[in-house]
Amino acid sequence: MVVALVATSVVVLLGLAVAHAWSPLLRLDTAVEEAVHPWAVRTTWAVDVSRFLETIGRFRVSFWVATATVLVLLLLRRWRLALGVALLAALAPWITDEIKVVVGRARPVWEDPL
Repeated sequence: MVVALVATSVVVLLGLAVAHAWSPLLRLDTAVEEAVHPWAVRTTWAVDVSRFLETIGRFRVSFWVATATVLVLLLLRRWRLALGVALLAALAPWITDEIKVVVGRARPVWEDPL
């Protein structure tokens, strides 16, 4: 419970900082973006890892992973944990979309996208 509260607090604080265009965070974001993207474009394995992570993060993959996890938890009679995983899997896409709307930060656009 404590971990969830701390994680939620971090997400809320970062979201507020981005939504209010807090300049130290924006400078850090821009510096990381400008440093990492050129390296990533030149590094083929980084592009491959990025695409792999994008693939496993898609709903059609995460749905089956969550479903298998819930089934295993049900077999182990871990009812509350199975319910928690099911609820999280069901609500995560909606929560993610809502956070994007609230924060209102567009994704960066690069000349050489991955």
